[in-house]
Amino acid sequence: MPHRRFFLLLLAGLFSLPAFACGSFAPAVRPTPSPTATKPVKATSKPTATATLTVNVRPTIIVLLPTATSTPHLPIGGQGWIVSRRDLNVRSKPTSHSTLIGKLPPHATVTIKDGPREADGYTWWLVDDGYGLLGWIAEGDATDQWLIALPMVTPTPLPGQIAPGRTVVVITQGASWLAMHQTPSRFAETLRRYPPGSKLTIIEGPVAREGYHWWHAKAADGNSGWLAEGDNEDRWLKLLTP
Repeated sequence: MPHRRFFLLLLAGLFSLPAFACGSFAPAVRPTPSPTATKPVKATSKPTATATLTVNVRPTIIVLLPTATSTPHLPIGGQGWIVSRRDLNVRSKPTSHSTLIGKLPPHATVTIKDGPREADGYTWWLVDDGYGLLGWIAEGDATDQWLIALPMVTPTPLPGQIAPGRTVVVITQGASWLAMHQTPSRFAETLRRYPPGSKLTIIEGPVAREGYHWWHAKAADGNSGWLAEGDNEDRWLKLLTP
């Protein structure tokens, strides 16, 4: 009996050896490796800075200049006033080389018909004196102005100056009587003759014709007509002062 027990124990030991052998040679179960965090790779060289082109766009400034238009300060159809110191030449065309057709005296009024025109260094205007003289006159030169727009208020005449509304006296010499003509011309019809000392009231003028300054005047007898103020040597009319 003791031998049988020993034999059974021996068999049990033999059958258990493969189990121990298999356990010792089985591959170990390794855990699945977790992904290793990748260390940042240090740059071996500095990154090249990319230059950004900044364009400063300036707005284009367009200056709108007014179109040069001729705006006459002497209105067409309006009145002009001769302010030259001497008689102003009237020409057939707006140029100093054209035909001289008449003259306008200082303080004469004219109607502006056309202009301006630029020629020979002058500004020219076509004017009508209302007594048959129609032509071109220069407005002025670099120093003086000879023609201006007639002021809204009638300019006050200077003391001693013959002007509309004032009284004159005939001062012809000796027995000479001053002729009153129907129009401002020595060739016009003679209406009457007035002796020295005669008084007349100036109505309008002056008008330059034939080398004379003519005034439209009314006499005490009711007649009215044109009288010449004088010539290059003598004066025939004088302003009557109070």
